[in-house]
Amino acid sequence: MSDIDLKCVQNNDVEITATITRADGTAVNLTGATIKFSIVNQLTGDIKFSKTTSSGITISSPATAGIFVVTIDKEDIDDFHGSFIYEIVITDSSGNVGTITDSNNEAGIFTIRRQWATP
Repeated sequence: MSDIDLKCVQNNDVEITATITRADGTAVNLTGATIKFSIVNQLTGDIKFSKTTSSGITISSPATAGIFVVTIDKEDIDDFHGSFIYEIVITDSSGNVGTITDSNNEAGIFTIRRQWATP
């Protein structure tokens, strides 16, 4: 099990707040960065949905603190459930690309529990 696994309930709005740090614990400067958050089917590699800094991801102020928020609308996850891989890719202002992993270089698991009682 990864130390960056996430869980939510189908057909619910979700906000994920993340702080990106280097191995030494210092915050990654997100000034001018672009971020992509994707949910991927583990078996097929198909992307179920993605969020980006132009649609669904907000970098918190100050950007030097390395904090961002991913907003997942209930419509993004209303028609599927189960366990998926999620991936966060950051491109800094110089064009350097980094993929966020846990301390074992693993991707996180994003589990969407089925909603049994609808609103």
